Amino acid sequence: MPGLGINKKTEGGRAPRDVALILEQYRMCQDAGARSVNFYSLDNNENHLMLLLTEPLIDALRAGPFADKVPAYHPPAHGTPK
Repeated sequence: MPGLGINKKTEGGRAPRDVALILEQYRMCQDAGARSVNFYSLDNNENHLMLLLTEPLIDALRAGPFADKVPAYHPPAHGTPK
């Protein structure tokens, strides 16, 4: 599962990355066959709190790749007869 960083290092610490860039990287993962992605944020701890998913990113994900409900994927059980 590919991981997409949603913040970037700046002179003052970290800041949210550009929403268009995150969506483009998400599309690239999908085009390469990824079934899902992991959004992550570096340097987010209780001493340096940062909102991981910003409202612009949430809105863009809801309007774009996560607009429709998708059925859950259930992998085949191991050890069951075929």
